[in-house]
Amino acid sequence: MAKTGLQKAAMLLMALDADTAGELMKGLNEQHIHDIGIELAKFEASAKKDVSRPAAIAAEFLSQLRQNDGGKDKDGPKGFFGQVLKKAVGDQRAMEIQEQIQSLGIGKDHFEPIRKANPDELSFVLGSEQPQAVAVALSELPAKTAKIILSRLDENLRAQSVWRMANLGSLGVEVRKRIAASISEKLKELQAKQAAAAASGEEDGNVAAAVPGATPGFGAPVENKNLRRLAVMLRTLEAELRDKLMDEITKRDADSAQTIIELMVKWEDIPAIADRPLQECLRSADVRKMAVALTDIEPEIGRKIRSNISERMAATIAEEASLMQKPGEKEIQEARTAILASIKEANKAGKLKFVED
Repeated sequence: MAKTGLQKAAMLLMALDADTAGELMKGLNEQHIHDIGIELAKFEASAKKDVSRPAAIAAEFLSQLRQNDGGKDKDGPKGFFGQVLKKAVGDQRAMEIQEQIQSLGIGKDHFEPIRKANPDELSFVLGSEQPQAVAVALSELPAKTAKIILSRLDENLRAQSVWRMANLGSLGVEVRKRIAASISEKLKELQAKQAAAAASGEEDGNVAAAVPGATPGFGAPVENKNLRRLAVMLRTLEAELRDKLMDEITKRDADSAQTIIELMVKWEDIPAIADRPLQECLRSADVRKMAVALTDIEPEIGRKIRSNISERMAATIAEEASLMQKPGEKEIQEARTAILASIKEANKAGKLKFVED
């Protein structure tokens, strides 16, 4: 899946020295600094699985920039961000922002046991949970796993859980922690029973058999992040199930339903779309709009689009671009919106496929 702008910004900062990063941060407002700080904290919580990634992001943004290896910072991401904050907003404000980020509880990933759980076991546990707990758990899972779990839930629980996912914004951090702890504990108990059953040779050790509808090996100002997560999950479902769940949401809140539909496919998602359906969407695109949309385009998105249009179309776009004046930001955004419209139509019709994470 393509990285978000905030994730790329955080990883870029990790690839720079504190002085350079601090200078870059001075141009940001405090909300942006706060949001980037959250991404850096998540990066730390992930145990820095790929320290080469920040350098790759830096190369994408600034190919001529001298890069530093984020994994060599002796203080780690948290210490690094502290240095950057002090240079950007001063000692006192830096301390306040760090305290706010710390209060979010990002330093420890409370949902890690849930993400690592076998889908069969997790389906079994969530099948007896309240809709709110299921919604919270699903919102923390990768879209592919959430799709598997959602397909195995009782129809009524599934509908209620999806609705709750659209309304998680007011749920506090502590409540989420308690839900994570409760589900994790139940998973431990189930796994212990599974191990005991397997050791004694009992046939009911297969959890999948006890999960209704379980099919082993099945499937694959600020934006509302909960709705975006829900949208990404729903877009992976078969059209019939997705439409049925969207109908349930629409009955309860038509505005939220429309927002979810809009968030299913964004411009930044283009690299995650499978080649063949993307080719179908781009084939009939207006050449001038394509030329405008490709102006100052993000490298990853640009590569994806250019690799999925014909040589003839690429040549026509290049000719069009050479004849026009450089478009303004508003014109670029309007052109991209027009191209994205056909992609969203394909998604609505169930024709769009996404590359699995």
